[in-house]
Amino acid sequence: MTVPGEDGPRHVRLDRVTQVLLEAPGFTLSTVLLQDDRTFAVLHRKVPEAVVHQAIEDSAGRLPTDWEKWEGDARVSLALPIDQALDAGRFYAFLPMGPSAVPPVPALLDAPFFPDVDRKDLEASVPLNDMWIRELCAHAADVVVAAAAGHVELPLPLCVDLLCWDAPRLQQLADELDARDAALDALPVLPTTTGSASSLDSAWIWPGADASEFGAAAVSNCGAADILDVQTLGANRTRRLRALAVRRELPLDPQPEHLADFAEDVAAHLLTEQASLDRWAAFYDDLAQHQALGAACSNKRILLTADVVLRAAEDVDGSSVFFAPTAEDAGTTPTDVPDGVRSRLAFMPRDLPTRAAGAAGRNRPGRTWLVTSGLVLQPHLWWHVVGGVVGSFCAGLVASSPG
Repeated sequence: MTVPGEDGPRHVRLDRVTQVLLEAPGFTLSTVLLQDDRTFAVLHRKVPEAVVHQAIEDSAGRLPTDWEKWEGDARVSLALPIDQALDAGRFYAFLPMGPSAVPPVPALLDAPFFPDVDRKDLEASVPLNDMWIRELCAHAADVVVAAAAGHVELPLPLCVDLLCWDAPRLQQLADELDARDAALDALPVLPTTTGSASSLDSAWIWPGADASEFGAAAVSNCGAADILDVQTLGANRTRRLRALAVRRELPLDPQPEHLADFAEDVAAHLLTEQASLDRWAAFYDDLAQHQALGAACSNKRILLTADVVLRAAEDVDGSSVFFAPTAEDAGTTPTDVPDGVRSRLAFMPRDLPTRAAGAAGRNRPGRTWLVTSGLVLQPHLWWHVVGGVVGSFCAGLVASSPG
């Protein structure tokens, strides 16, 4: 092609390398490497001549009469950059329209649109323009279903782009997917931290920073939940995915009750792995990052005890869990109390490092969180439990004595 230059017109050769990934009747999916090293996934869809003529007829009075001379099938295209998500999409009518011509999906949409006079925007309500967008939406559904079924290796972040249509076009996408026996909320095309794919109705976005024993990786690796890989998604796609989830009434942010379930699963995994006490201490430190989690964990078996079992603060046997006394604590573990009393007491491992190293022995975050949440009691309080049990026993004797 010829472009203007400082010394007059110059010829520029535009090279591109195309690789077809999927070809089916009526549509193709390819990757295109441009001369500037940018790579796009490009979707082409054929629109039958009869469909075009019907849209032109429906647009009578809103199009120039030349449109009535249309002959042959049409082609519409949707392009997505593979390396980085677009800040916003753009309509094309062979050439790009103005910045205000933003389509309802974060992609580049090219079709024989009927633009405004100045080609800066288009009126989507014109039946012809609406038809092109509906065809592109149907094409997006075809490709996402193929990706979910493993028929094409499309990067999962691009599948996210193809799902994130604005309302009311989102309902069109959902209807197109339903027609293909696929549910929008259940499509396994969202990238997770384990490298697998999850769906909108199963995935979560991990709150806050990651952590070693109770973080995105730990929760995912033990199978407790599908945690989305927000690093791979990037800020734009994560924001759009959140908005999509809200519109579908499927929030991605776990609430305390969800985190409590995850914590119980992770604790069971640590027990199965015979994790070191250092890892258990780190687990409780990580839980402390979620201050509102304490109440939701009251009936969850997350407390490792000296007999190497998991207990809940509100366990079915009515026992209370204490930190085992150490050199910093007054008193010792009770060993000479009656069996009926001892069964009401449970102690965390004596060597569980819940205090910082050094003479000061300050509590680590995990110990502070366990105490302030009422999940584990300090060692000196075990006599209160003993007194309560003995008091209840004596009250029973008095009530049952004759006269």
